[in-house]
Amino acid sequence: MHTSNIFLVESPVKKLTFFTYDNPNYIMSDDPFFCQCTGIWFDKIRRRSQKISIDGEKNRKVFFNTLSRRIDGWRQGSVVL
Repeated sequence: MHTSNIFLVESPVKKLTFFTYDNPNYIMSDDPFFCQCTGIWFDKIRRRSQKISIDGEKNRKVFFNTLSRRIDGWRQGSVVL
């Protein structure tokens, strides 16, 4: 199975970035520049993402209702967009 899991580990002593190469294998980097870029990328994702909480309940319902309609359509043999 191909995945793109990335983990950023930060401690007072060191920063490490782990990412899957060919699951379950991974590559690890302790390069300060690479870890900094990974941290910036994660921060962008967090700022642009909507929390799964009360605040995002309406969007979450729309998202999962759309998925449910698509699954039902697939089961019935019709295409649902």
